[in-house]
Amino acid sequence: MLWLTEGKAVIDVIDDKWKTDVETFDVSNIFVTKIGHMADQPHQFFTNWFVRHDYCIQFVVKGKGEYFVNNQLYELKKNTLFLLPKDKYHYYKSDENDPYEYYWIHFKGLGFENFLKSINLSEEFPILFDVYNPNIEKCFKDLIKIFQSGGNEYSNLLVMSKSYALLYEIATTVKDAKQTSLKTFNPSVNLAIDYIKEHFKENVTLDVLAEVAHVNKCYLVDIFKRSTGVSPIKYLIQYRISHACQLLKKNMTVTEICFESGFNELTNFLVRFKQFTGTTPSKYRKFLNYATR
Repeated sequence: MLWLTEGKAVIDVIDDKWKTDVETFDVSNIFVTKIGHMADQPHQFFTNWFVRHDYCIQFVVKGKGEYFVNNQLYELKKNTLFLLPKDKYHYYKSDENDPYEYYWIHFKGLGFENFLKSINLSEEFPILFDVYNPNIEKCFKDLIKIFQSGGNEYSNLLVMSKSYALLYEIATTVKDAKQTSLKTFNPSVNLAIDYIKEHFKENVTLDVLAEVAHVNKCYLVDIFKRSTGVSPIKYLIQYRISHACQLLKKNMTVTEICFESGFNELTNFLVRFKQFTGTTPSKYRKFLNYATR
């Protein structure tokens, strides 16, 4: 307020009713790039070997599935939050009898990297169980409604507002969530895995793997399954199928993909592919053309 006393100007300083400094720099660089909702697909399967340039987190709200990453198999269930790696072999698939429903969202930016660090979610520790908070699902629904409504020229502001609300609900909930531990594999298991990844196109047998791992077959099966959650041969098959899924993005025939993925007989490939993914190579190719994460 400015007023005069004996011809001189006097400034009367009035304090703000309330004020504080605000520091938001560490979470200011966050960008949403994609968002989606997958519901009740009994044969939903996805694998990814190309380098991802953003981060994708997924939140299961119903049903069951499985997630294979870091050479470990995890059971997906309600209230599970998991992070997809950028350039590591992984897959996730729905349970055939009780298929999961989940929401997914992609983020970019240093601010989101800071967020992941704050909740201890990383490619080494990519999954959190028992993340129970109904507001998380509500935030996802609110975000999707914005896009479904068409929005206006200022909708991106609302998207970022709801996205930060989602991250807040996650961050304030995960302190009570169960974190996964990173397993240290038996050296023999690592030897077998490395051999599979290098030679999966060849005639790899349990005998060969046991010889490479310097252990007998029964012991290898036991320690391999305890470490990864699957047997050596199942790991080999799923690795071949995942490779085939990547090749289905290319202009190759199913027969060409069969042999390029390590299968020496087309019928066996088709049977194994459907057992693992729940569908045929041709239908999976249509799925890839319809929606790619």
